[in-house]
Amino acid sequence: MSILQFVRILIARRWITLATLVTCLLVAVTVAKLMPERYPAHARVLMDSFKPDPLTGSMIQSNSLRGYVKTQIELIRDYRVAGDVVDKLGLANNPDLVAAFQSSTNGDGDLRRWIAERISENTRVDLVEGSSILELTYEASSPELAKRTVNALRESYIENSLRFRTDSAGRTAEW
Repeated sequence: MSILQFVRILIARRWITLATLVTCLLVAVTVAKLMPERYPAHARVLMDSFKPDPLTGSMIQSNSLRGYVKTQIELIRDYRVAGDVVDKLGLANNPDLVAAFQSSTNGDGDLRRWIAERISENTRVDLVEGSSILELTYEASSPELAKRTVNALRESYIENSLRFRTDSAGRTAEW
């Protein structure tokens, strides 16, 4: 079959082709209108672990670097970090979230954990290509909520990361 034959088939069946095109466009527009709006907000964190250790002078090996980055990404999505965000923003007192919790779980479980899981589900963390920067992206139904949440998530991650390091150093000093 040549291209010319294909074009002739389309011309002969132009009404079927046109009806299919219009139907697909109408379905796509309807679905786009029915979907809730989502607003992404971004924040970046510089990982300083790629500097040499001040005592030993050694750096993280390239094969263990991937594991380190994966650990940091999981730490950002951890319940402790997301739970701190819930507390900082006072989301457990939000009547809309309490009602959503009641309707989805029938009141069973922990509200703080449920909200923290929603924050983790709507959070994406990526390593900026060719750098030591993590980009956090949070999507919410309003731009202001997305911005406040991603900033609180970044602050909570930095605080928890620092706490893990100082606690580890304190245990080593005690030992």
